[in-house]
Amino acid sequence: SNDMKTLIKCPADRYINDYTVPETVEVIADNAFLNCYELNTIELPAGLKKIGKSAFASSGLEFITVPENTEEIGDMAFDGCDEMTSAVMPESITSFGKYVFRNCRELHSVKLPDNLKKIPEGTFENCNGITCLAVPKDAESIEKGDIPLSVKQLIISSATDSIPDEVLAECADLETISGEYDSEAYFAAERNNLEFIPEYKDYSSDINGDEILNIADMILLKSAILDGTPEQSEEYGGRISRVY
Repeated sequence: SNDMKTLIKCPADRYINDYTVPETVEVIADNAFLNCYELNTIELPAGLKKIGKSAFASSGLEFITVPENTEEIGDMAFDGCDEMTSAVMPESITSFGKYVFRNCRELHSVKLPDNLKKIPEGTFENCNGITCLAVPKDAESIEKGDIPLSVKQLIISSATDSIPDEVLAECADLETISGEYDSEAYFAAERNNLEFIPEYKDYSSDINGDEILNIADMILLKSAILDGTPEQSEEYGGRISRVY
């Protein structure tokens, strides 16, 4: 655009492998890099606020790191990026469009923002390379189609209080769920005969479970170290997680 704040279009017939978006750009328009098959890497500016619909769809991007302060990602922004293996979204994004990573068949690693209340529809449709997914910490529920069917491990926070069994049943390769004891994640693992891996707890936490951090916790910790307590102590509900 004339004010250099919107990147409107990169011609698909330009053989660009690497591209640095100018620092003045705040918006990448809809379809801006659509079908740019040769585009492997892109550097986005710190001031970027919006990525439009299908902005990078069917491009050759191998990875994407969306900068902090980006607020909006449109529908199908990275749909069909066959070469993409990893994606990182910043905490500034509280929601994004549908089908953002659909058909990214080589996508193995993805970091969603923790403050996301819900995973949008079709985010991981046909993403068959993801084996471990950390559900956003603020996500209140997991619904059908929210998680990739190839997943083997789910990491779910205590904020997620609805995990329907039919959602987990769709994931034929799912083996473990990680989370907090007495959370919905814990009970979902039990209901579906899945291994439950307790979330790592710091030694500075309330070890004896009395909701008070005091010398009693330190005595228990000292005893655990001297006695060689194993990685997971059943006696204290898993609060002592590791001994080095």
